[in-house]
Amino acid sequence: VRNPIGTFHSPFSTEGCIIWVKLWQFQPNDTAKITVDTAVAGPEPRQDLHTYGTEKVYLQRLPAGAGHTLAAASGGAEVLVLSGSIRLAGETLRRWSWYRSPKGENASVSAGSDGAFLLIKEGHLAATASGPPKVAPAS
Repeated sequence: VRNPIGTFHSPFSTEGCIIWVKLWQFQPNDTAKITVDTAVAGPEPRQDLHTYGTEKVYLQRLPAGAGHTLAAASGGAEVLVLSGSIRLAGETLRRWSWYRSPKGENASVSAGSDGAFLLIKEGHLAATASGPPKVAPAS
């Protein structure tokens, strides 16, 4: 569920769930409210979720050992590891780990032996100052 500023929602799950919340992440004119059932995704390794201007948000499945380059050079990138693990910027990131790459550099991801399922957002940090990557390993 993607809820821009000014919209409201009431998350609910009978079985329980984990909700990833990132506040104040939308450009002022990006007002699309989107709901995607990712459980019905096809066999494609990439499922596009949203595009606005230079921003792209998608789910990426990587088989064990596969690589993926984040297109972060012009507008930064963020990665949330939904399952499996990846090797990135000298760190092993496991499920629920988050990584932010500033604009100005591309980053290469390598899936662990268990593969990886990632939420990736690219191109939205163009106005953000460059600096060292931010890594938040899962606790």
